[in-house]
Amino acid sequence: MERREIQKGRENNRTPFGFANNNPTGESCLLNQRYEHIPLDYIKARVVGISFDVFMNNSNLEFIPVLREHGEIHSFYCSIQNMKLTMFDSSKSIYFEGSLHKFFNSGLHKYNDFDLYAFRNVLERIKSVFGISPCNLHLEQIEYGFNITPPVKTNQILNHLIEHRSREFERKINGSRGNYSQVARTEYFLKIYNKAKQYKQSNEIMRIELKNKTRKFNSLGVKIATLQDFINADKRIFLNHLINEWEHVTLFDPSIEKSLINQNKFKY
Repeated sequence: MERREIQKGRENNRTPFGFANNNPTGESCLLNQRYEHIPLDYIKARVVGISFDVFMNNSNLEFIPVLREHGEIHSFYCSIQNMKLTMFDSSKSIYFEGSLHKFFNSGLHKYNDFDLYAFRNVLERIKSVFGISPCNLHLEQIEYGFNITPPVKTNQILNHLIEHRSREFERKINGSRGNYSQVARTEYFLKIYNKAKQYKQSNEIMRIELKNKTRKFNSLGVKIATLQDFINADKRIFLNHLINEWEHVTLFDPSIEKSLINQNKFKY
């Protein structure tokens, strides 16, 4: 029996399934309107404009020293609800990283929607707790994506992923802990996984996300240096980038095979 492979986007419109977080309604929405929000999750950023002493004197923060082999201090770090601030003693460089979505949920999970209100709430809390503003965060990596309620079982999609732009998917997790596949490119990762299974939820939640080095966006026509730059940017470019990468996913559609079986069921 012939196996048929479908490349997403060739037989469907540009919006896969319908996005849970932003709910765009079609091509005209993407092309004709400024897009204010796309759910930003993980960030890794170098902190600029704030000194060691300011952080050390922040009563909200309790730093733990990291020692080298001979007992010398290598760095200090502080972790609060999934956001980690690390200060390196020798280079005096400071890094801030973690999941903004998880931080919104007190570090517990990220299976709910992360809308614009939640994002702004997180920015206010980061300023209140850490004393960091978006202009202080020089981005090195960002991760964004959508929670989707697919029209079929999430695992049915994940278990039939074949490749992305001629590169095979890596199955990173498939078991009791979840179902997660990815493709690693030079400047980004495409990640697709079963978020409901990961967090033991009863409903179907498929997560599609991109983890990008920020220099990737230079080739897409937008300059992103700080988190403030990301906030100011029209988010259509990020949304279109994600949709475009999804359209280059090749998967096997098992429903076609079942249809062929039914068509030939009583033929001899």
